[in-house]
Amino acid sequence: MGFLFKNNDFRTDYKKRPFDGYKSVVDKLDEETKRKLDHQRTIGMMVIVAFVVLLVVILAVTGIGVDKTKSVSGNVFADKETVLIECFGDSLTEGILAGEGTAAAEVTYPEELKEMLPRLIQEDDRQYRFRTLEVKNYGQAGSVLQENSSSRLSGQADIVLILYTANNFVQGTSYENVLETNIGAIRKQGAQVFLLNYPIEAGSEWEAKIEQANHYIASVAESQEVPLIDLETYFATLTEEEQEDLFGADGLHLTAEGYRIMGDQTAEFLHEYYYEMN
Repeated sequence: MGFLFKNNDFRTDYKKRPFDGYKSVVDKLDEETKRKLDHQRTIGMMVIVAFVVLLVVILAVTGIGVDKTKSVSGNVFADKETVLIECFGDSLTEGILAGEGTAAAEVTYPEELKEMLPRLIQEDDRQYRFRTLEVKNYGQAGSVLQENSSSRLSGQADIVLILYTANNFVQGTSYENVLETNIGAIRKQGAQVFLLNYPIEAGSEWEAKIEQANHYIASVAESQEVPLIDLETYFATLTEEEQEDLFGADGLHLTAEGYRIMGDQTAEFLHEYYYEMN
């Protein structure tokens, strides 16, 4: 600090004395030097404060050095009165019937989920803030998952359910990192992510491709630590006769009853997941 002062005696004295002797040293200075010292100290502090404020503003605007990923570890039904679930996927999410073009089933799994989940939550013995469930269907028949596909979502969801990549495999479209990238983007929006896999009827012409998709979905669920709603295993436990009533002619798209069961199983999984969280 010696370069700040013109008084050589003070500079020499200050270097030789301990810090707790600072005041006694300053007292030796003439009034003019004291005034300059106070002025320089004030300017120095103002520069430091201005720099800190500028740095905070830059970090807030750009997010440099800040993890933008919001916390997604809480129980949304315990924390919020209104919960928004967005269902993100292809024709099975949209609710298309097999062999009927773009005809929709009487019931889609998001519609059944909206009916079933509130009943399950209200029937258990836990106290939740939750009062209203909103469910949006972002299913798009024939679509493949791309790295920026999640931009179609609102960005306001509490929970996002993803059932995707079947068309990537069926159409031979690239699938590497597409689920991972979309999961990361959705988490940054503050939503809790769940993956669903595809139910498939044994012997279906699409069975091999769907098995590939389900294998990829399971690997991503493990690597990204995302809960997996295993519809494939549940439907496989049903008898052949039961499956005939649930699958359409192609063995992949579901009947209205199939979509209803798909929604029920998804609702039960979410209910148990959040119930056990408390």
